[in-house]
Amino acid sequence: MKINILAIILFILVPLNSMAQVSQIDSLKVAVNELPNDSNKVNAYINLAKSYTRIDADSALMYCNSAIKIGRESGFYAGVANAYRQIGIVHYMKGEYEKAIDNFTLSLQTWQDAGDEKGVGRAYMNIGIIHFNLGQYDKALENYMKSSEIQMRINDVDGLARSNNNIANIYTYQNNTGLALEYSFKSLKSHEELGNEEEIAYTLYILEIFMKHS
Repeated sequence: MKINILAIILFILVPLNSMAQVSQIDSLKVAVNELPNDSNKVNAYINLAKSYTRIDADSALMYCNSAIKIGRESGFYAGVANAYRQIGIVHYMKGEYEKAIDNFTLSLQTWQDAGDEKGVGRAYMNIGIIHFNLGQYDKALENYMKSSEIQMRINDVDGLARSNNNIANIYTYQNNTGLALEYSFKSLKSHEELGNEEEIAYTLYILEIFMKHS
C-alpha cells in the first residue's frame, strides 16, 4: 500500500492577500533602513526575504545575504542560520534541490557552532525533506531520525511530531505499513500533547486510511 502523504515542510507561506503583502514589504523596508545593524535588522531582512520568496527569488536571496553579513558582524548567529535556511527554501521553490541542501547544511553547521540543538534538529528535518523530494528515501530517513532523536532529547514536541510524521511518510513509500503506523501514532501522541486539533484530525484521517487498507 502506498499513500501519498506530503512531508510536513516548516516553510512559512507568503501571505495570499496582495495588498497586505505589499503593506508588509513596505513596512519591512522602512524598518531595515531605520534599524541599527543588530538582531532586529537581521530578522527584518529575513522577513523581507520570506515575503519575496515566491514573487522575486533574486530579491529574496539579496535580503538573505544582507542578513548573513550583518548577523556575522553582530554575532547574531541564529539569524545567520535562519538566513541560510531561507536561501535553502528559495532554491527549493526553484527546484534547485542540490543548492537547497547546500544551504540547509550551512544552516545546520551554524546551529551546531552556536550550540543550538533545536535549530540543529530542525535543520536535519529540512535536509531530509529535500532528499525525500529527490526520491532518496534512505538519506531522508537518516536525517529524519537524527532530527527526531534530538527533538526527543530536548523535548521539542512540535518538531518531534513533524519528524515522526515525515518518518511515517517514508515508511509508507517503502510499503512498510507496520512502521508507518507506529510513527503515525507517535506523531498523533505529540499533537495531542500540544492540542493541535487540525493536526490531530489529519493524523486520525491518515490512520483510518491505513486501517482500511492494511
